[in-house]
Amino acid sequence: MAGADERRPRFRILYIAHYCRPDEAAWISTEYLLKCLRFTNVVENAVVLTNDPHAYRAVLHAPEKLRNWMQIIHVAYPIALEARQLGKLLRALLSYLLVFLVAMRTCKKMRITHIFTQHHNYHLASCIGVLLSRLLSLPCIIKIQDGIPYIGGRNLVERILNHYIMKLINRMAFKRATLILNLSSERAKLLTRIFHIPRSKMAVFSNMIDSENFSKIDEEFKRRFIKRYALKGKIMLFIGVTSGRGLERLVKALPKIASEIGDVKFVIVGHAPDEDELRRIARSLGVESALVFVAPVSHKFIPSLISMADVCIGPLAVHWFSVADVQRKVLEYMACGRPTVAAEFSVTRDLLIDGKTGILIKKPEDHEELSRKIVKVLRDEELKRRLGLNAMAKVKKLYDCRSPTMIERLRAILLNTYRKPKG
Repeated sequence: MAGADERRPRFRILYIAHYCRPDEAAWISTEYLLKCLRFTNVVENAVVLTNDPHAYRAVLHAPEKLRNWMQIIHVAYPIALEARQLGKLLRALLSYLLVFLVAMRTCKKMRITHIFTQHHNYHLASCIGVLLSRLLSLPCIIKIQDGIPYIGGRNLVERILNHYIMKLINRMAFKRATLILNLSSERAKLLTRIFHIPRSKMAVFSNMIDSENFSKIDEEFKRRFIKRYALKGKIMLFIGVTSGRGLERLVKALPKIASEIGDVKFVIVGHAPDEDELRRIARSLGVESALVFVAPVSHKFIPSLISMADVCIGPLAVHWFSVADVQRKVLEYMACGRPTVAAEFSVTRDLLIDGKTGILIKKPEDHEELSRKIVKVLRDEELKRRLGLNAMAKVKKLYDCRSPTMIERLRAILLNTYRKPKG
């Protein structure tokens, strides 16, 4: 057995990441993938290459088990430019020339065996990864965060760039990649059609979490939080950015929920650009006191927050950026054993199964359906318990970076794409 371990390939990973900051969802997903790579026991080390000017924070906050195994190489980019739209555009495009040069040197110096890229539709990480792959005869594995070109931009220039130019660039990258890792089976089919990519290049390897992080509850934090916001009765919880999530639909359903349940609070934790509008709707319906807004909290306290909730709220609207998604917040709700309510098609059916691992709302704009299904969960302790246990089991098996199933799947990807050096 020892001899077999000695003959096992020792891989070295280059991961090109556009986002590399502790609070960014894309980087948190990358950290979990890196953890899973480490757990395969066939990866010697990993190098993260990024031009994110906030990368220094990721270095400081990297999980202890990754610090000696993972290195972050920061390609300098002025942090002042990141505050401007033009600066962000330059970082997403022109600054990748320097990323390419540094990546080329790193691949040769570190004897890299696999290139991974953190893919979004609007930057060149995957394009650079594929170019390196071709020049150096290395496999390039694209890990999609989002890849749908119909996601709009903030202005006409961004929309044209995203819908047309970046669509063409990404089609080229996808066609030449060794493998494309998708968030869900539905998204794999969708991207196959949009980009005309052979289905054989698509694999489902979703976002993950580390279940160990969600078993640690800070009781003192919970006590102080409940006291500070005067929480009592039943608690509905949403965590994340509120824009485009359809939360106004739940606010409009609050009067019916409150009349059936009594004391109920809808707690929203995160950035809320539409807070004024949500408050206005609640005020007009006489339920403003049931609405609680909380600024973003440190990620280490998220399990403690979720443990307070009776029902957790996922997306209540379906857009291009959320169709059949695997949102980190939904995984975290489920990892904590809490029932999750979301709009049908907003979460992949692989994860959220109606009546088994959560509750799906067919018509979230229908306040009657929304309030009826939430009230049912809030009233039925056995249903709440069963949904929570099923959700936790699902996440631990198929969405946990420590899951034997996920580790073996990633190990197989590495072995099957490996190209033995010539000579």
